[in-house]
Parts: sequence; C-alpha cells; structure tokens
Amino acid sequence: MATPFASPVSPRLIRLPEVMRQTGLSRSTIYEAIKRGDFPKPVSLTSTARAWHSEEIDAWITERRAARDARFSLSKSTSDVVPGGRHDET
Repeated sequence: MATPFASPVSPRLIRLPEVMRQTGLSRSTIYEAIKRGDFPKPVSLTSTARAWHSEEIDAWITERRAARDARFSLSKSTSDVVPGGRHDET
C-alpha cells in the first residue's frame, strides 16, 4: 500500500551516459563544470563507479531553462526601447 506522501517517481541514481544524454553535454564538459562548481557532483557507488541523483540533474536543467528565459525576457524588454528613452508603441 502506497503512502499518501509518496512521490509519483522514486528518486533514482543515473550514470554518466544518461547524464550526458539528458544534458547534451560531453563527459569532459560535465567534469569541468563540476570542478567550477557549476554542475551537481556525483555520488560514489563503489571505489570506481559514480552516479548522479536524477532530481539534481533535473533541477540543473530547470535552472538553465529559467536563466535562458530571464535573458530572453530582459533582451526583449530592452529592445522595445527606442532612442530618446520612449517605449515602442507597436
């Protein structure tokens, strides 16, 4: 019997090929971003195997989308301004 607070999708760990597929990033780009602190760190499964929490990868993708939308919205609002500081009336 399921509990009323159970999430519809169980948290899961995903390996590097799946992370690469979901993000569209290469292995080297992922590890460079981890080093910079711009990408979720993997968890150790064994002494050599690593995996990522699927929720953290989903959140990273959502953050990228939100950043893109914010940049698009900002560039669109500033492009409506005509010389002299007036907004375009179109």
